[in-house]
Parts: sequence; C-alpha cells; structure tokens
Amino acid sequence: MRELYIGLMSGTSIDSVDGVLVAMEAPTSAAPTSEAPTSETPTSRVAPTSTETQGAAPSSAASDCAIDQAANCAIDQAANCAIDQAANHEASYWQNLATSSEILASVALPWTSEEKALLNGLCQAHSPYDHAYALGQASNLLAKKESEVVAALLNKANLPPSAITAIGAHGQTIRHHPEAGFSLQIDNGPLLANLTQIDAVVNFRAADIAVGGQGAPLTPFFHSIHFSSPEHLRLVLNLGGIANLTALDTKGNILAAFDTGPANTLIDYVCRTYLHQPYDADGKQARQGKVDTKALAQLLSHPYFKAPYPKSTGRELFNIDYIAPLLQELTPLPASTSATSSGTSSASSGTSTTSDTSPSAMVSAINDVLATLTMFTASTVISAIAQVLDQHPSKVTPVSELILCGGGAYNGFLRECLAKLALKEGLNLKIITNDDLSAAAASQDTQAAEHVVPDQQHQGKNSVKHTSLEPKFLEAQAFADLAYRTVHAQCLDLHAVTNAQSPTILGCICPAPQGHYTRLIRQLSQAANK
Repeated sequence: MRELYIGLMSGTSIDSVDGVLVAMEAPTSAAPTSEAPTSETPTSRVAPTSTETQGAAPSSAASDCAIDQAANCAIDQAANCAIDQAANHEASYWQNLATSSEILASVALPWTSEEKALLNGLCQAHSPYDHAYALGQASNLLAKKESEVVAALLNKANLPPSAITAIGAHGQTIRHHPEAGFSLQIDNGPLLANLTQIDAVVNFRAADIAVGGQGAPLTPFFHSIHFSSPEHLRLVLNLGGIANLTALDTKGNILAAFDTGPANTLIDYVCRTYLHQPYDADGKQARQGKVDTKALAQLLSHPYFKAPYPKSTGRELFNIDYIAPLLQELTPLPASTSATSSGTSSASSGTSTTSDTSPSAMVSAINDVLATLTMFTASTVISAIAQVLDQHPSKVTPVSELILCGGGAYNGFLRECLAKLALKEGLNLKIITNDDLSAAAASQDTQAAEHVVPDQQHQGKNSVKHTSLEPKFLEAQAFADLAYRTVHAQCLDLHAVTNAQSPTILGCICPAPQGHYTRLIRQLSQAANK
C-alpha cells in the first residue's frame, strides 16, 4: 500500500529546516506478522499492524478488540526480545523492514540570523538564551517554521493535507546527555499538527533512551535498507553538524554505527563568527590554509575518540570551549568579530607567532584554523573507519565504499583530506556521495528495464528507488521513514546501533483534528458499533 509521509530535519549545524515529501510502500515479503518467530523462521521483530486484523470479524465490543491487540503486541515483543538475546537475526531483521522510498518533493527553508542566534544560544550552557522562556519561544518557532516547509511541499506536489498520513519531525537538539537519561529535541508537536492539519510524530529519541539506548544515531537502520551492497562493504558517513558512521557488510548487517565526532559544527562556527559566512563552501577557505599539527594533535586527544562504540556525542562536548585554545592562536580581530585577543598566530608547526593585524593576515590565520578543523574531522572519521575494519577483518571486501551524505558531502577539501588519510592508513576506500550512487543506480535501472521480463519486474525483495536519495535531505527522509514505522506500530531493535536493551516503538504521535489518526479511530469505532 502506497502512503505519503513528510520528514523534517533541523540538524546540529542549524542552517535550515529540511523537508521531504516521500511515497512509502512496503514489499509484500516484508509484511509484519503476529506469529511468534521460531528458530526456523527469522524474526522481523515488528508489532502487528491494523492491516493484519482487517480480515477478521470484529469482536463483540471495541474494548475486547483493543485488549486482544494490546496482549498480542506485548506477547510478540516479549518473544522477540528473548529471541534477540538468544541468537543473531540481524540480517533478516533489517532487510525485512525494507520499504521503497521515493522523494516527491524537497524544500530547505533557511533560518534567519535572529533565529539562529536563539537556537544556537539554547545549545550553549549559561548563554543569554539558556532559560525556560527562550526554550518555549524556540519550540513554537520551530513548529511554525516546520509548518511553512510542509505548506511548501504540499504546494509543490499540489496535494491537500489529507493526502499525507503523518509528519516525522526530528526537532532541534539543544542538549544530548544519554548518560543522564535524556536527549532534548525541542518542538511543539501539537502546534505543528494543528497548523498543518496532519498528524505529527515527534520526540523520537526518548523511547530509545528509555530502554537503555543512546538515543542517537537513529538513521543507521535507514542506511541499511537503502545502501547495503552484495559486492562491497559500505560505510555510510553522514556529515552534518556531527558526523555519524554506519558500517554495512555485504549481507546488510550493521557492523557498527556511532558518532565519530564533529563534522561541520566547529567549521561553521568559525565561518559565521570570523568570515560572516554560513559555511566554508567546497572547503575553499580551508584549502588556502595550513594545518596546525600541534593544535590538531591536541584536538584529537579527547577520550571520546578512543571510547568503544556504540556511542554518541554533540555540542555538549565539541563546542567553542573545545576549540578555544586553537582560536587563541588567531591574529587579533576587530572587536565586532573577535573571540580572543591573544596576539598570536600559529603556522603549520604550531610554533611561530606574528603580530600582523592586516586584513590579509587575519584571513590567512582564519584559513589555517579552518584547514586544521577540516583535517580534524577527516582524521576522526578515518580513525573510526580503521577501528571498525580492524574489528571485522572477515567482512572487509577488496574495495570498500565510503558514501558521503549531509552538507559536508559537498565540501571538496574535506573529501580530499579523507582520501589522503585513507591512503596513509592503507584503507582501500572508494569515496563517493550518494548522488554518485543514485546516478549509477539510475543508469543500471534503465539498462535492466530494457531486458526485464514483465513477470520479473516486481520479484525483487527490496525494491528501493536509489534515485530518490539526496545527500542534503537524507536525514529528513529517514524521519519520514521513522514516522511510517511509528504509525504502523513497528518495534525497532537498535541494540547494535544505540545499545538499546529491547525493541521499542520510536516517536510520539500528536493527532491533528482531521488527521489520519482521528479518521482511523472513527472508522474503527464505527465498525465496532455495527
């Protein structure tokens, strides 16, 4: 059955709200089952959906039906959890959740400078915005901004709100402390649902943390569905504010999935503060600078990088305070932009200083910082990849593919740094973006369509439209997919990703007065009363 969902994402970089309108359709082989799996039957570990019970005669009372469904779901979850602890059914699990996912429209609505100041301020402890009133303001701001993105998507596709089953909105992360049992993504789900007249699914991380998980990253399951290859070990690297890595073997198993460290968040901060630019386009500024090796070694010394995975991180660790020593090496800047007045500037050796305060000297110093931070990102990524491959030598293929997603995928200098370091580490990596992958898949699909027998056209287990995967919108698309699974009551087992101790249903549904949930409940109520 074809259903339409909208995915919304505002990442750590706080550059825009990204939205996609997605058509979802599950293959028949992936239909959920309410039967408890046995050792002969791989489990898909999902709860029964409404489509499974439609063929049965309605019970004498709606309460009986609800109780039966709740009991069946509880029994299935308990059985699935026990089986998960007893055996490894990972490959069948991830692949049985596969759905086709086709982007019908995409929109990115940038944050204004005032909006960025508010959101960035909430992310910084003890900032002027670090208080409850600002949090309430920002939650409403986000919902209203998201509603504008939804309206633009519907306008592009010429669709009414009633055509959309649900919205999956990640919200804006302002605190991530899984060690303390919480990760805070601000949003106002009821406001978003009422503004759009579409059910909104929000607060996805909370359920994972409730069962002992890190709450992030949540997208590796989506990577497994759409990026696994029978020929190559694939490493999907999302380069948003924070970089997260998913390693997939040739059977679609997730070998590892975790945050490697900062991607764009520190680079973007320097660009905003000193160059009045939102980001370093194509790494143009960094390419003109020199890496400060002494500062780089200091940046790489944080214990996080040697900690075992699963693990996740955010701006709580990697923020302006973390790079303050590096920034103090900058030549003094004008008072309106300077964060330091140390009067020193580092060269590539980290030992030379200068008192030159000319504009060209200041830009040169900033470029050195950007070069160092870009190499910092690349170094943490390659180190993480080497660690994963070392731990899974039997899974390594002659050529492994590193697929870049997110805004950092468009940073040419970062790609050059990744390639240089991979070569230095002896890693045989083919580095591509998922734009490259989509183009190759589209070409193969065109060639295959010319030779396929009509009856064979729909026999593939995972009929995924790779041409619908776009680097910038990949996370938004993943949250459309997550909303689909929430609506269908599918329990996700993220133990291999977040260390969650049991499968759970992610997200909280905020019903719209005329949305899908309301219509469905009314239909069930009418059927029960007949």
